[in-house]
Parts: sequence; C-alpha cells; structure tokens
Amino acid sequence: MEKPNFLSEKYPDLPGSKPVERAVRKAKHDPERKFAPHSRDERVQAYLNRLDGIVKDERGWELLKNKITKEFVIDIDDEETLTKIAHGLYESEKRIAIEQGRGHEVEQITRDKDLIEKYKDLVKEKRDIQERTLVSWLDYLQENDAQYPTWFRYFTVRNLEKMGTLDKEKGEYSKRTGYTVAPFPELNSEALGFVYRMLTTGIGHQEFAGEDEKGKREELAKLIAKKDFIKLYTFAQIETAGNLNRESLQGEWVKYEQGGDYHTLENALRGKGTGWCTAEGSAYSHLQGGDFYVYYTRGTSGTYSEPRVAIRMEGDRVSEVRGVNHRQELEPALIEVAQEKYHSFPGGDKFDKKSEDMKHVTELVKKQEKGEPFTKADLTFLYELDTPIEGFGYDKDPRIEEIKSKRNRQEDIQTLCNCSPEYIANDFININESTQVYYEDTGSKITFFDFREERNQKKLPQLIELAKNIKESGSPARPDMLFGGGIVTIEISEEKLKDTKTALQSYKEADNNSPHYIWDEWINAPYTKPKLPLEAIILSYNKDPNTRESSDKIVADMNKLNLRPATLEEMIALGITKPEFNKRSGTYLVGLTKYSLGGSSHVPILSWRGDKRGLDGGRWGSGWDGWGRFVCVRK
Repeated sequence: MEKPNFLSEKYPDLPGSKPVERAVRKAKHDPERKFAPHSRDERVQAYLNRLDGIVKDERGWELLKNKITKEFVIDIDDEETLTKIAHGLYESEKRIAIEQGRGHEVEQITRDKDLIEKYKDLVKEKRDIQERTLVSWLDYLQENDAQYPTWFRYFTVRNLEKMGTLDKEKGEYSKRTGYTVAPFPELNSEALGFVYRMLTTGIGHQEFAGEDEKGKREELAKLIAKKDFIKLYTFAQIETAGNLNRESLQGEWVKYEQGGDYHTLENALRGKGTGWCTAEGSAYSHLQGGDFYVYYTRGTSGTYSEPRVAIRMEGDRVSEVRGVNHRQELEPALIEVAQEKYHSFPGGDKFDKKSEDMKHVTELVKKQEKGEPFTKADLTFLYELDTPIEGFGYDKDPRIEEIKSKRNRQEDIQTLCNCSPEYIANDFININESTQVYYEDTGSKITFFDFREERNQKKLPQLIELAKNIKESGSPARPDMLFGGGIVTIEISEEKLKDTKTALQSYKEADNNSPHYIWDEWINAPYTKPKLPLEAIILSYNKDPNTRESSDKIVADMNKLNLRPATLEEMIALGITKPEFNKRSGTYLVGLTKYSLGGSSHVPILSWRGDKRGLDGGRWGSGWDGWGRFVCVRK
C-alpha cells in the first residue's frame, strides 16, 4: 500500500484525531506488527489500514456508510436547520417572482401561511436526493473496480463533503455547507481516474504539450502541487467531456492483450466521454489482470472509433462488463452484442441474469408506453420481491424508478397480494382475525407476510395479542416478520445445552458450511440450562439506521409488553436452531441480558462478520442503531 505522506500535511489535525488514536491503539495490540505507529505519517497509515478492514467487512461498511451519510447530508431532524432551509427556499421563490415581474404571485406566496410547511417537505425530498447521490459515490469507492488505494478513497470522500454545485461558466464548485440543498456532484469515473493519475504519476510528457495548451499545463501543475482535489476533478470533468456518436450499432471488437501497452487502450478511450475509469489511470492495472475487450461502432468518419461496450478479464475469466449509459449501464440495443461476446469466455454466464433483467426492464417500458397491464409476475420483478434487479452499471437502472413513478402503488400491492384491501394490513398494530396479508412498504422495498399459508396462520393469534399489547402500551416496537414471522419456536435436544462448553460446541456445529467466531469471554459467563421448547420474539425498535436507542430504554419497553430479554443460553439455542438468522445481511440479533465480562457489562449478539457466524459480545451501554433486532421471551 502506498504511503500518502501528504495527508498529514494537508490535514494537520488528522494524526491526532480520535479516529486515528483508536486505530493506533488497535495497531499497538496487533501481534503481527513489529513496531507501533509513531510518526505522524505512520499514525495516519494505521488509520487507513483500519478503514480498509472496515470497508471489507459487510456490516462494518454499512455502519461507516450510514455515519458518513448522516454527517454529510442536511439534518432534517434538527427543526432549526429544517426551518432555516425552508425559509431560504421560500425567500428565494419570492425573489425570483419579483425579478421576473410576477407581482401577483409574490402576494399569493406572502399570504400562503402553509407554504413554509410545504417547503419543509421539499427540503426532505432534497435530503433524500442528496443521500442517493452521496451513496452512489460511496458504493463505487467501496466496490473499487478501479483498484484505488485506501488513501485516495479517503481523500475523495473528505473532499466530497465540501463540494456544492458546479458553475460551468466559472469552472468551479460552490462551497457545501450544512444548509446546502443541492445534490452531491455527478460521479464521473473517468474524471476521478484522471485525478488519481495526476496525484500519483503527474502530467505525461506529451500531455497538453502544444503551445496553445501551455496555460492548461501550468494550471494543472499548480493544482497537483497543492493536492487540490476539487479543482483537479473540475478540470478533469471538462477535459473528459466527450460526445459519443451513437447513431450506429454496427461495430467490431478490439482485444487489448494482458500485459500489453496500456497507453494504446487509454488513448483509444480518452476524451470519448465513456465515463470508464480505464480511460484515466486504470488501464495499466486492468491489463495487468487480464485481457480487455472494447466494442467500437462507426463514427462520423466511417471508422470504428466509438467505444460502446467494455469487457474486462481477470486471468481467463470475465470480471466486468460495462456500457456507456447512465453510470456505465449497457445500452439496451447492445445487450445481445455484449452477451454473445462474454459467452465465449469462462465465467461469462454469471452476467446472464443482468442481461435478462435489463431485457425485462425494456419490455416493461414498452408495455407502459402502450398502456398494457402488468402481470403479477411483472410486478414481482419490478418491486424486486424475489430477487434484486441487476444491471451492468454502478447504479440501479433509472428506468426502474421511472416505471414505478407512473404506477398506482396501492393497486399494484393488491394485485401482488391477490386479495381485497379490507383483508390487507400495512401497520402491524392493525392486524386482526380477518387479516390475510400484512405488508411493510419502506418506499424502496415491499415485504409481505401471507397469513393464508398454514404455517403463518398458526402464528396469527399470537401476533394479534402482541399487536394489542404494543398498541395499548404505545410501544415503538414492531416484530421483524422476516425472522420467521417475528415469533420463532426453539426446540432442540437439551443434551446439546447441558453446560456452557457443550452449548458453545453445539453452536459451532450448527452450520458446518460457515466459519464461526465466538467471543472468548462467553466461556466464563454464568449459565443455566434453558427450558425448552421456547418461543423467541424478535423485535425491531428503530427502522432508521441513523438513530440510536439505549439499552435501558429498550429493556424498559420490553417490561411494558410483559417480555424480558433473552439470556446467553437462549441466544445460543436460537443460533443453533436458526443458524441462517446469523446471515441476515444488514441486521444483528441482540439479547439484552447484562453480563459482567471483559472488564465491563456485555450482552450476547448473533452477527455475521463478513463470512463468519458470530456469537459476539456488545457493550451494555451502547446506543443500538437501526440494524439491531432484539430477542426476548415472555415473562
């Protein structure tokens, strides 16, 4: 890993910051490390190493992404901030109306007392757009197809926080503040690659070498010396903005061999506006990994010069397929061209789902344009009930949301449920004896729980009782229905749980296909053999990952519902009975029973650490985020 010594100079506060200090303490206890980080640069490198580990861990990455998102986007939970931004939009509309001579509208705007509340709703919409544009950057940097080192990804994110709106005439970004409502900058992979190349290798000898480009070269040299990411990215956006000729589909494939001259590949792509990082800075690493194929169509000169599809190999297997549509999605008309080519290589068939999904999206677009009804199968696909829609780009195909925006969502839900609205509940506390289907709609995802299935029908009376208790107590708790309908029966041989050692061994053996992790201190915890069979209730206390609830508050609420937290032995029993629960991406199961271990109070957690089932220990005093699910039993 490269040592980015400039970071400690660029950000003098970084080496002594709390995150770096935590990383240094962790590095000092690493048995594989011969020397503790001492200098400013070594301390920063220890922090980058820790970041690298967090980004590679699925749950660690989700937590880091949520933390960055909360810090960077406008804070709509702060009423003062929300009101101030809403007033700003309100005054801006009045000013524009005055400037454009729309006096009658100014009077109407002034009289409308509810307008500020309307603008608050608008601010919330803009906050959602901010989050989407920021997350697209973060996911791209985490996926890291361009193979950027951690220091550059950190440097990129740190600068994103400052970037407001691009003024194309001035060629500069406005400064982003806590009141900025604009989305985050457009992600241009090619422009980002240009910035990386400038920071690592500098300006090429033949680059901007003409007399008429002397000023550009001097400007660029100054930006590189200052390590000015924002101005380098702005410069790159202008330089990499090209216009592809898309009139023709007729083309030919060109092979760039592994280990070959990467300049040839770069020069063929540079300035075309593909958005591929290969055009700027990544061609070398891509050709080190394997061959690279580009499909060129005819340009205005009649030659095959317009890059439209790229296939990157790792060894002899297909690693990546990209196009030139939004965020490197394939153009629908060229999907079969790409499919025919990647099928000729090992590993190409793994891209078939992407091809079929994109074809299905195209079919739905055509159906909608013709006014044809969608089938239940179409809606199941569109709302991704069985499996996510996959594409070739870095983002979801924007056509998916465009289709949804033109549909009646409630009618679609009725079609998917195949029952009348009076038998459908979308708030758990409203389920009753006549409920046939319960669903949750987060906006981005719909999940269904069908009580017409026999196994689910048996749980309905218990869930109705739980709903009644939740409603009467005013509890914010809701069962997570994706965990076996929120109520799980634990029934296993008591011999497997006779003592701590046996129980932990049984947990290890519950899923031989997955490695496991068990916190060492659990062997020292007090243990009582649980009474089986046992019913565990799995509750969610917060669907918002950015908000945290305290242990005390959750346990107090459980008491109101006549429930208690699961004990260590009950959590182990759950892990043995349902090892697949450990693997639920983005969630973890907590038993809020307090144990004095490891120098402080801890609680048992069933988690999934990247590729390991974990019986972990969490601190009692932690503020639990929205990913936590809490296991409890009736008193």
